[in-house]
Amino acid sequence: MVTKEQAEQIKDYVKQLESHSKIELVPILSARSGNYHEASYKIIILSLVAFILTSTYFILFPSWDGEINHSAIMMSLAIIFFIGTMINFIAPLKKIFISSAAIEEACSTHLNENFIQHEVFNTIDRTGILLQISYYEHDIRLLADSGINKVVDNEIWNELIKDISKSYKEHRNPVKGFKTVIEKLEQISKKHGLDKDHTDTNELDDKLIIKE
Repeated sequence: MVTKEQAEQIKDYVKQLESHSKIELVPILSARSGNYHEASYKIIILSLVAFILTSTYFILFPSWDGEINHSAIMMSLAIIFFIGTMINFIAPLKKIFISSAAIEEACSTHLNENFIQHEVFNTIDRTGILLQISYYEHDIRLLADSGINKVVDNEIWNELIKDISKSYKEHRNPVKGFKTVIEKLEQISKKHGLDKDHTDTNELDDKLIIKE
């Protein structure tokens, strides 16, 4: 998803932000947020339906000599099985069978799990922010802790997500995307009184977390 050099650049951007802001940013790049077994079940069911319909056709319309073409039925089974397997293992094709509701639930659950797993809440002033980017879903989410949310309106985060998404679409470069994040968070920090003071320390790791 990113090279070692890009990961280091992103880490430097996080350090840059935290050098003069109370915000503790935890960036995560995930290959995907869910396994989507629902899609696999749909593919299996559709494959079975296709096989039943094909078999029924060969039974109802046998060959000229009146014999059921068992070879054709077995060939149909093999072809349907092959196509179903390919769809299940080729990510862009499988995505066709994944509902938007399933993607929403998976990304939301993944965000909350990451927030707890990486202890984004573990700061004195509750100023942690989790930024999660899921490649497969093309989904970007942000979850701020209570110390941030009490001074920053939720609409500001929605605008930030739009800006990040726009940057990714334009540049197709995760480093440029994170640079946009840092610049926006610096502006938010200054505007809402989240500047760093002499008592602040680096409480959360600055590195980019990558989940394959």
